[in-house]
Amino acid sequence: HYDSWATFVEDLWRPILKLSLTSAIRYENNSQFGHNITPKLGVVYEFDIHTRVKFNFGKGYKAPSISELYLNMFHTTPMGVLNIIGNPNLKPETSTSFDIALEAERGKTFGKASYYHTRVSNLIDTKQIESDVPGVAQRHQYYNIGKAKIQGMELSIGHKFTNRFMVKGTYNLVDAKDMSTNERLSNRPRSISTLQLIYDDHKSNGYSAVLWNSFTHKYGFEEARNRGANSYNEYSFNTLNFSVNKKWNNGLSAYVGIDNLLNREVHDLYIDDRMYRMGMEMTW
Repeated sequence: HYDSWATFVEDLWRPILKLSLTSAIRYENNSQFGHNITPKLGVVYEFDIHTRVKFNFGKGYKAPSISELYLNMFHTTPMGVLNIIGNPNLKPETSTSFDIALEAERGKTFGKASYYHTRVSNLIDTKQIESDVPGVAQRHQYYNIGKAKIQGMELSIGHKFTNRFMVKGTYNLVDAKDMSTNERLSNRPRSISTLQLIYDDHKSNGYSAVLWNSFTHKYGFEEARNRGANSYNEYSFNTLNFSVNKKWNNGLSAYVGIDNLLNREVHDLYIDDRMYRMGMEMTW
């Protein structure tokens, strides 16, 4: 058990018509990890109403969750029983990050190109440890990575066929390293690409839906090292997914979705079945 609360203040300033500056500061207090202050600055410059450049800089802070501290979960997979445990000695993550992006629209076509860079201290991740529990094939525990760097590029382009239908493609190139060893961080892909077909009737009591395919390229799997290999196993795979959302005038919305429609299996990554999701949200 711990108690946590936070508050923030944000200000938007437009010194000239084409330039806007957003500054913010956030204070968080945690009964177990103390207090922390994180600032943020955002800049948007509009070349015209259809083209703009954005820059963001900020500090980040993330205290370990209750699950990351104290979890003791058992999960049955085709590879055997997996046990994931927490670590009460975890330290909070702190980070410094920036990103820059160019956005534009031309008629019914729109796109975005961006670069992001983050330095993290005490990054919270998981690693395999020796299992001394009878019947457990693999055991993983949360731990801190002293220094990490995560950077990459994101590209997206979309086109509106009609007022209700549009298609959108994205590409995210990821470079994540443990700075203390200069090795690649595990449990992350080299890149992720998505292709989405989106429907939205734009009614306050209407429907929206998304059908998308996600292609994961060279997902790094640390288990290869634990099996005596000299490098990571790398998996490339795709999943087809679907979600539909219903809105009502009173601020209520509900969704249902299916991930991995084609039942793609990657046992080492514990992708072995479809996942059904549903939820509701109320805003006022």
